Amino acid sequence: MKGYFRILLVLLLVPALFAQDLAETELKSIDIGTVEFVNYEGPHERIDTLAQILGIGRSLAAGLAEGGEGFLFDGKYRVRRIFDAGAVLLSADIFILEPDARVDHVRNLRRILAAYLSQAFDYSFADAEILAEFATYYNAVYRGDMEYIGQKYQDRVVSNLDPDKAGLATVYSQWPGKTQMLLPLRVLPLSGGIGAVDMDTLTEDEVIAKLQEDEDKGIPERKEMTELKEKEIEADEERIDSARAEIAEDEAEISAEEQQLEAERQDLERRRDEAAAIEDEGERAAEEAAIAAAEEDVSQREAALDERREAVDEQKEEVARAEQDVQERVERIREEREEIASDERGILEDQREEAPPEVPFLYIVEGRENFRMLVSALSGTGEIRRRSGINTIRSRDLLILGDSYLVVAGETGGNKAVRLVTIDPVSFEMKNQGDTDMYPMSFLLLDRRNVYGIADSNGYRVARFNTDLSLQALSEVTVNPDTWISLREGKLYVQDSGRLLVLDPVSLQSVSP
Repeated sequence: MKGYFRILLVLLLVPALFAQDLAETELKSIDIGTVEFVNYEGPHERIDTLAQILGIGRSLAAGLAEGGEGFLFDGKYRVRRIFDAGAVLLSADIFILEPDARVDHVRNLRRILAAYLSQAFDYSFADAEILAEFATYYNAVYRGDMEYIGQKYQDRVVSNLDPDKAGLATVYSQWPGKTQMLLPLRVLPLSGGIGAVDMDTLTEDEVIAKLQEDEDKGIPERKEMTELKEKEIEADEERIDSARAEIAEDEAEISAEEQQLEAERQDLERRRDEAAAIEDEGERAAEEAAIAAAEEDVSQREAALDERREAVDEQKEEVARAEQDVQERVERIREEREEIASDERGILEDQREEAPPEVPFLYIVEGRENFRMLVSALSGTGEIRRRSGINTIRSRDLLILGDSYLVVAGETGGNKAVRLVTIDPVSFEMKNQGDTDMYPMSFLLLDRRNVYGIADSNGYRVARFNTDLSLQALSEVTVNPDTWISLREGKLYVQDSGRLLVLDPVSLQSVSP
């Protein structure tokens, strides 16, 4: 277990291994706030190797993959999948410990779960370990809470649970035959298939509240889970981008086919006019029959094209829903990071004890109106306690990018430059700088993985950077350098000399109305 959990050793007595009435048994408590796992720490009749422990989880995943809704391994461990992509409420994998299950330490339980999740959903083992850890917290918090489970999960999941076994007990002796852990599943965007574990459910407020009761407020695990959520969002965004590309390709093909059919319709009208002038009745009848057959072919192709157009419209709606879901999850992650940062500040303040809190401030450099430096001032008094060595900050706002402050800084002339810069919030030293010349007073917009600003590159242009401040895209159009930048519903809005421009937020190319 990680070092931030308090470990307590309790000695009891045991007359026989795995007996219900324990005597002379060494137990270890792993404290997670008010949820405390009690694990067996005494001698074992047989000690399974790490490979054998992981093999349990992998075997369960492999067995389930062969088909059906459930699989039993070695008569001791079972997994049951209840999945319905069309259901409003959650689907789930139910991880069951049968009466003969031998796992008696939460560490090994998590290893089994991690091996299962890694193989079943193609997570890296490190990512699966994070999910397994939160799965134990989640199931301990909601142990036996059928009211919550009934509100959250679809009826088929609920009907497969025993109220006395649902979730995970905090004492290892209550695990065998009394454990039905819920692994909430999410639907994969744009496919309707099983995506993976629903991370937002595993990190609901009740779970986080328990972690926050620990001395370090569970910050290390919460950060790991937040990063894992961001990786999942990136994968979803790649699927959305791929779907967009497919839609664009389909629309181009549909447009070309429409033009082709229109040309054929016009040609058939011309032929019908010409056929009317044919004097020979037999020849005229044959031509009219050929025209009618051709018109029927065109009509059938038009009908097929209408169906294809409807399918593309439906795909557009699915993409829009997926984009909305991503935006909502991005907002939740932003809130989670703010809460983590708030908890970190709280811990830091507790550690300082008598030291008064400080607030960061962009302080105008004396005699240089358009230049600022980062200072730290005592809360309430405004007394400056620390100053950054960077006295060429041009931004009027202090943005937070990950664990750093983001600003535009520098000046022109000689070997100087105006660039994006990140500053360490503790040391106040520069951590990183971009390579692209910036408009000194550029407005900056953060959108999780992207930083938008105005670059000075043969005119003032919108630029997109990644979180390492590397240039990713530059607009072809020039803009008013003092423009505001707004991102709404997948479009970027900026201003040129006298009008608003709409740009694609990835390529920064103009979007046709």
